[in-house]
Amino acid sequence: MTDISGVVASVLTRYLTVLDECAKQVTGDPAALQRQAQRQADEATNLAAVSAEISSCAGKTDASWQGTAQRAFASAAGVLTKDIEDVTQQLKAEAQRLSMTAAAIQTTMSAMDTVRAEFLQYARVLVDEARTAATGSEQAFLNAAQQLGDSAVRSATALRQRLVDALTQLYGLKPETSEPAESSEKEDEGPGKVKVDFAQLKKGSLSWIGEEILDGRKRPRSVPSWFSNSGWYKLTEDGFSGTRAPKKDDTPFGDAELPEHASTGQKLWHSTDITLLKGEGVLGDESWGAKVGDNVDEAHLSVGPRATWDAAALVHGGEFRLDGKVQGTLADVGASGALTNGVVTAKGDVDAYVGGQLGGHLDGSTHGVAAHLDAFAGAKISGSAGVDVAGIGVGAKGELEAGIGAQFDGQATMDNGHIKVNFKVGAALGVGGSLGANIDIDLPKVWETASHYGHEAYESVSNTASQAARAIGSVW
Repeated sequence: MTDISGVVASVLTRYLTVLDECAKQVTGDPAALQRQAQRQADEATNLAAVSAEISSCAGKTDASWQGTAQRAFASAAGVLTKDIEDVTQQLKAEAQRLSMTAAAIQTTMSAMDTVRAEFLQYARVLVDEARTAATGSEQAFLNAAQQLGDSAVRSATALRQRLVDALTQLYGLKPETSEPAESSEKEDEGPGKVKVDFAQLKKGSLSWIGEEILDGRKRPRSVPSWFSNSGWYKLTEDGFSGTRAPKKDDTPFGDAELPEHASTGQKLWHSTDITLLKGEGVLGDESWGAKVGDNVDEAHLSVGPRATWDAAALVHGGEFRLDGKVQGTLADVGASGALTNGVVTAKGDVDAYVGGQLGGHLDGSTHGVAAHLDAFAGAKISGSAGVDVAGIGVGAKGELEAGIGAQFDGQATMDNGHIKVNFKVGAALGVGGSLGANIDIDLPKVWETASHYGHEAYESVSNTASQAARAIGSVW
């Protein structure tokens, strides 16, 4: 074993510096903005009272004044009250805009604090594990640190951009300018929702078996497992013989990976599935059990053998894919529930089963064909918990599995007139676990809550959301 905690901590510290810089860029004084908004609202109320008094005086003169004097006073009163009402509306609009600005800044600051706290929590775990790292696992720890840092920075920059978009819409400015935006008949819908998912931290001998293509460099080496890479072979008249590897970008596995600096459009297309055909069914069912409750608050129990299947033909990231899964269960138990109290909504679910599953897919593209199979037999339990306070939602999710797992990945491509093939296969016996978290922010809901319950109530629920985020993080 070797201690590489210093190197890992150094990498994470650089990411923390970026997070702190993002936090500075969204830091403001929401309380001062709310005070100014209240002053504007008070001014509007006072002016409205003056306008009402002038209108009342103009009405009372009708009984005692006659002729030119009465008409002149009434005309002047009408012009004055209209001007006052225009100013009153402007003050009200400005007060509302200042209040919404304060809410947006407060929400972003609170969410940014949560991102930073989650990053530090997972960073501490990673640094502690790095103190007793297995020999040869240095790169795996550095990759994990980079993955954690990149995820946190993406979350922080997304929150920062969301605030920029909100302020841009609130003050009618063109993005990246200080010029008023062109008028549009489309009603301003305000900024929408943002959801940030933290990359899951995985640990254990079974954690590397799943949908991702097998990679020996990413496989934990300190756990009981078996892994083999066949290398590349080409098909000739004399059969298969060893050969050099083709360029990675010209292989199905290479084509399935995104470029290091992929654009947002590339990432969106890569994760898009277009389903052409889909089906599912039951192969056999000798189980018995029951379910109580509705889809929100429910519990279910099933005992006995049951086998199901599902399959689909689709286009995945521009490639044709056949996808399928067979699952058999001997026991399945789960429950979910939700509780709402005012502006606070809490929800959670847990599910456990004993059995096995076999899944896989076959991809075809201009670079060849690729096959993937993964299997698991044993017991698995998963759960999630979350709380939403006035539009600020935080949650955590986790999974634990114990049993035996295996995975196969194979590919074939045409290179220099020869068919070349390669496969990777692995198996593991033991346990595996994963842990993740997410933040879900609905700014329109936050603003609606703030205007309905008042500023003090808004501050209270914002603080509650931050505390809930830290609490959930510590539980998981």
